[in-house]
Amino acid sequence: TREVAVVFLDVGEVGPYVSNIVINYEKGIRAGVEHLLELGHRRIAYISGPLRLKSARRRHLAFTKIMKKYASSLHTEPFIFEGDFKATGGQQAVAEMLRTQPLPTAIIAANDLMAMGAMRELRKAGLRVPDDISVVGFDNILFSALFDPPLTTLALPREEIGRAAIEALLQTLK
Repeated sequence: TREVAVVFLDVGEVGPYVSNIVINYEKGIRAGVEHLLELGHRRIAYISGPLRLKSARRRHLAFTKIMKKYASSLHTEPFIFEGDFKATGGQQAVAEMLRTQPLPTAIIAANDLMAMGAMRELRKAGLRVPDDISVVGFDNILFSALFDPPLTTLALPREEIGRAAIEALLQTLK
């Protein structure tokens, strides 16, 4: 048998020859919520990824935790919608959100694709981003800057993650 070193990103179980790089989603989600609060938003919605996925559950937990911290300054309970990490998930969440009153004034999406889908659905409904509603994504993918308007997004430290993965592989090989 061959022993092959493997490094997972946020999904694997650690074991012999297996490492797992864990992302601190709480830090990023907190930065997004605090940014929106500083802008004066008090009705904030969250579009999660599919909660059957560990990374989506961790992002969701980070959002609910930070919102509890600021609960006394919010006008409503946070709006939470489950998406699918795809643009269609953001569109479907916003379609559902548009049936709620009062509407949230800001949205945080668990990834940029859902944020872009949300922005598209908001535009279809005649709402302007960021004039009528603010949208924040998570991941900072290349297309976020090319979107119209450019998406405000929380960046994952890709170089740092890559370095950690290489270091984990080298440690495993030693």
